[in-house]
Amino acid sequence: MQRGLVFGFVLVMAALFWLPLLGIVTGSMARMYHARGLAYQNAGDDRDAAAAYHAELRFDPRSAKAYNDLGTIQENRGDHRGAIAFYDQALRIDPSYAHAYSNRAWERLVLGDNGDAVADDTRALRLDPGQAAAYTNRCLALHHLGRDGDAVADCTRAIRLRPDLGEAYVDRGLAYDALGAHRQAIADDDRALGLNPDDATALNNRGLAHYNLREYASAQADYDRALRLEPTLAVGYYNRGLCRRARGDIAGAIADEREAESLYRGQGNRAAAIRAHDILAALGAAAPDTTPRPL
Repeated sequence: MQRGLVFGFVLVMAALFWLPLLGIVTGSMARMYHARGLAYQNAGDDRDAAAAYHAELRFDPRSAKAYNDLGTIQENRGDHRGAIAFYDQALRIDPSYAHAYSNRAWERLVLGDNGDAVADDTRALRLDPGQAAAYTNRCLALHHLGRDGDAVADCTRAIRLRPDLGEAYVDRGLAYDALGAHRQAIADDDRALGLNPDDATALNNRGLAHYNLREYASAQADYDRALRLEPTLAVGYYNRGLCRRARGDIAGAIADEREAESLYRGQGNRAAAIRAHDILAALGAAAPDTTPRPL
């Protein structure tokens, strides 16, 4: 009996010594793998970064940061729903993780779930009001919902926080344009291009503002430059096709709308592909598409 008590005492003392040490080692290994994952990711090596984050999760299965960073890798791969699944897991572990909300909001925005994107960005901003990117992303979602006055307000807040954030000027310009404030839209796109002269989206959006002002030569010049920078920019071909049609260049318009339709279909954007097809039909270059239109 006495020998059993002594043995039990030894086991308890060993546990008291080794368990905290094991916890320290486990935590250190998790941190090491996370740092390794970040280094790989910053070097553009998403495959090895993902392997490092999965290794981290073996040591710390409740690492919200690992799940968040795995989400960003899925985003880079174009797997937006896969990214959302990782962000969901990060938020189940840590419901106060502001960046995971804003990251998930972006994926929802890309997928066209604008209402859910607004909700996620709103949660992110309640937790961290200094996230300029969350204001910018919410601005774009609000624009897609037709709430352009609110969109302008959000991007203005983002610019106050980060005057060097080019995308805030781009997105605010888009909202201004929708409100009919085309000159203000052009001014914002000019600011964005001052920060990054190779911003194809800013060039495309400035072209749209010029188009809405019937300044077709300036619009086409912007679309031409945007497409030189980003040859797979489907919306650039779509917009340039409309511009060429307005200038009487029907052959050029048909070529652009065909390219836009092809790119949109390849990207899985069925609604936009239908719009391009409708332009082709109006130009006599395609039969009318009788496919039911999305609501």
